[in-house]
Amino acid sequence: MQLFERLYEQGHTIILVTHEKDIADHAHRTIHIRDGKIESDEARRRPEGPHALREAINIALQSLRANKLRSLLTVLGILIGVSSVIAVVAITEGLDRYMSERVLELGPRPSASSATPTSSPARSSGWR
Repeated sequence: MQLFERLYEQGHTIILVTHEKDIADHAHRTIHIRDGKIESDEARRRPEGPHALREAINIALQSLRANKLRSLLTVLGILIGVSSVIAVVAITEGLDRYMSERVLELGPRPSASSATPTSSPARSSGWR
């Protein structure tokens, strides 16, 4: 059982099938199966406090080390996504500022527009 505990502490998942209760009592989780159906699922010895955080960090670091390419591609994807959002926001704000300055440069110029008929009012061919 000490071998299983050491393997578990190294981050390995151990699945052990047994009919012996004293062996099952060493497990962190016990699933009772009868006739192919799960009767109960009990978790024991859940780590608490700083030990739980340390264990979670160790598992995460082991996963990163085991899947280096996936981890690298994930980080690269996050960097590209965040950079794209920052670039789009910067371009949008720059264009907004540029357009506001151009409108202010025009100053208060009065303008008028009107629609005039294309021919005499008697004809209803449309408007220009």
